[in-house]
Amino acid sequence: MHASGIGPIWGFDGGAFVELFTFQNFSLLTELHYIQKGRTVTVIATAAADNPQGYIDLGPEEIKQRFEYISIPVLAKLRIENDMVTPYIALGPRLEYLVAHPPSPVYDKFNKIELAVTGAAGVELYFGFTPKFLFEVNYSLDLTNSYKNENVTVNNRSISFLFGVEF
Repeated sequence: MHASGIGPIWGFDGGAFVELFTFQNFSLLTELHYIQKGRTVTVIATAAADNPQGYIDLGPEEIKQRFEYISIPVLAKLRIENDMVTPYIALGPRLEYLVAHPPSPVYDKFNKIELAVTGAAGVELYFGFTPKFLFEVNYSLDLTNSYKNENVTVNNRSISFLFGVEF
């Protein structure tokens, strides 16, 4: 079996948030998330065979490797206040704690705590008779490595599409 490609994986991101120090166009946004991250590795599966190569190709096989984190971002949030539609951007550090990973002695050596930076853009919608609805896209980039040895360096980056309701 040998790797022929690495791709992204879809995962779940759920959490809660609190806005502190709220002013007209600025607030401090603190969040707590459970996030699934990972990758899809495409490998060429092989089987032992009595031929000159010693094996036969069984074809490509996708392996999903999922990692689970508790994540705590603290973001400065700038917004343009409006009665119905409030666009915003947010930026700040993120602390992540690895809580689960695929079974492997290599993954047991991954750092449990990572530091990242997150940037976000979103919009809050309020129609007067409903709670606020929030739509957000954020990008997170690790500032520390998940794992590093003399042959490989592993770090995380992710794009999240979030939907929220504020009561």
